[in-house]
Amino acid sequence: MTRIIPVTNNIKTSRIHLGMSGSGLAKRIGASRQTISNIESGNSVYPATAKAICDVLEKPFEELFTIEEGE
Repeated sequence: MTRIIPVTNNIKTSRIHLGMSGSGLAKRIGASRQTISNIESGNSVYPATAKAICDVLEKPFEELFTIEEGE
């Protein structure tokens, strides 16, 4: 199974650099604050959510996420 995993601290650092709270990011991508918290804690993410985060934070996918290949 392929999973998209956030790069440790890059999402949180990027949003803070933009002056955005976790709730603010959640609102911009149409997710809950808990979803952002889970992602920033290292939980895998759906492709559409990863793309939305990259778009809002204006960062390339490779800077915020990695793809983990599994069985």
